[in-house]
Amino acid sequence: DEEFNNCRPVGSALEPRASLASSRTEEGGERKPLMQRLVMHPEARKRLVWVLLGACMLICDVIVIPLQLAMLLPEMESWQFATLTFWSIDIIMNFWTGRYEGGKVEMNIGKVATAYLKSWFFVDLLTVSVDFISCVMYWVQDPGSTGNSVRMVRSARLLRMLRLLRVLRLRRFFEVGTWLMNSIEAEGTVVIARVVGLVFGILIINHFIACMWYSIGIAEEVESWLDRGGLYDASNPHAYASAFHWSLTQFTPATNNLAPVSLSERLFACAVVLVALITFSTFLGKMTSAMSQLVNLNTKRYQREAVVRRFMGEYKIPSHTAQMVWQLFRHQACLDERRPKTGLEEICEIVDVPQQLRSVLRTH
Repeated sequence: DEEFNNCRPVGSALEPRASLASSRTEEGGERKPLMQRLVMHPEARKRLVWVLLGACMLICDVIVIPLQLAMLLPEMESWQFATLTFWSIDIIMNFWTGRYEGGKVEMNIGKVATAYLKSWFFVDLLTVSVDFISCVMYWVQDPGSTGNSVRMVRSARLLRMLRLLRVLRLRRFFEVGTWLMNSIEAEGTVVIARVVGLVFGILIINHFIACMWYSIGIAEEVESWLDRGGLYDASNPHAYASAFHWSLTQFTPATNNLAPVSLSERLFACAVVLVALITFSTFLGKMTSAMSQLVNLNTKRYQREAVVRRFMGEYKIPSHTAQMVWQLFRHQACLDERRPKTGLEEICEIVDVPQQLRSVLRTH
């Protein structure tokens, strides 16, 4: 009778009903309050999906905002509303997401909220406020009115400049990049990911410079590089491609038929050359280091492959037999790469792992 009383019908089956005491307790004691249970783990699947979605929004912002500031792309009301909605929700979610502190996950809602308020809350609030003001001005402006047209144009230009504050959200790229690097196990893949990140960074820098270069050209009241290059009446894609090409040539020893004409264009070109000198030197140094690391990872395999190849040549091994040996060699090389070679003791020599975390690592 007691078993029947503790059961309730669900569909056609009988399902055990949790008692009031079990609903208030957990394995470690009393059940956590509702507010505390709503805090998400930083590695939760929902959180990771949200972070990746935010990274995609950031990529779009980094591409779209400079184009809109240079008037190469028209304003998109739907996109402004989408970004405003997403980043507003993101601020709320940051109050309910745990964080890593000293190798441990802090899930206390009070400490999590306090840490966010002291770090990036006001920066995020500022960028969202700019988006909100932009959307409000876009909705309230009347295209047919001419009384306040000058004031509206000045306000629109100011808001376009303030939208550059969205670039502060690029810190999310570092968060996503760190998470992706920590998730990759193969060292070769990590090196390739770093190279891709370096190339992407160079492209983004050149994208910003190209939009600034085009903006200076159309703002000139006298002859500009657009007039000299015959691009003043060109389509926006053609003009942007020319500006992007000019920007790339400042970073590399390449040829280009565009040159600064006015004083402001020449000063900007000098500044770009100085930035390119530092940026591209750093890029080459990191690229060389990454490629050297990639070669060193495969040095032992290349040495073994050279021994096998020398053996095949010295003893004139037939082609069909050599193919069988090579297939076996590559199969065993793949097995050696997958074989775990690092123990917990070696990790503890590199990282000061707490005893509690060591116990967790031993279970894997």
